[in-house]
Amino acid sequence: MQNFKDLTGMVFGRLTAIRRVGKIRSHAAWLCRCECGTEKVVASGHLGNGDTKSCGCAKVDVGRLLMRTLALSRQVPNEVIHNPDGTSTIVVVNRKGEIFHCLIDTTDYPLVKGYRWCVDKGSRTNYVRGNPLNENGSRHIKMHQLLSGRSGADHKNCNGLDNRRSNLREATRTEQARNRRKCRRKAHSQYLGVSWQSSKSPEGVGAFVASIKVNRKSVYLGRFKSEVEAAKAYNNAAKLHFGEFARLNEIPESIAA
Repeated sequence: MQNFKDLTGMVFGRLTAIRRVGKIRSHAAWLCRCECGTEKVVASGHLGNGDTKSCGCAKVDVGRLLMRTLALSRQVPNEVIHNPDGTSTIVVVNRKGEIFHCLIDTTDYPLVKGYRWCVDKGSRTNYVRGNPLNENGSRHIKMHQLLSGRSGADHKNCNGLDNRRSNLREATRTEQARNRRKCRRKAHSQYLGVSWQSSKSPEGVGAFVASIKVNRKSVYLGRFKSEVEAAKAYNNAAKLHFGEFARLNEIPESIAA
């Protein structure tokens, strides 16, 4: 006969063991009363190793504390550094402790100082989003939209943290899509508009393929032995179709010739 340790009256976090009420798998099951008054049946193994310390109210309390902390943080403006070149750096820290620096013109600081700013991380760039200070609602606005006064604003250098006026321009959704970086996830080529076609293709020989999307339709630009040649083909097509909004591949001069 298996012997079970008597836990009656013992305290585990917020739980006090009252009496044994059977078994849960190979462990003794104990009826416990939480400090909040709720009774809960817990396996002795979970009590002993500290996995269960409450009826669940502890997690709720932690969640409430985090919500209160978040609410308080919304009442405190971000740290700002005014630079001698006429720009200002807004310091943004996310919940993981990551630090981001957002750049604006110092003359625009009166427009942004009434918000608590955070960062929306994306696959191609990050954007700065803010909530009005001392407001607990969900109303928010992106910094580049606030500064430009329009919803359709594009970052010329594809850096959503650079919100200087010189880096913002009016653009439609289509024009914004044209000015984009290559996605950060793993790809066969470092260049925008270039992919690798394996030897299993109809031609039977592997090659780099260049293509470009124009008006939501993919335009085939050709197959190339060199990744650089494919990137050049994309650049030429981007200049032709996208004009000032073309995001060109940066090809080092040492290999561009």
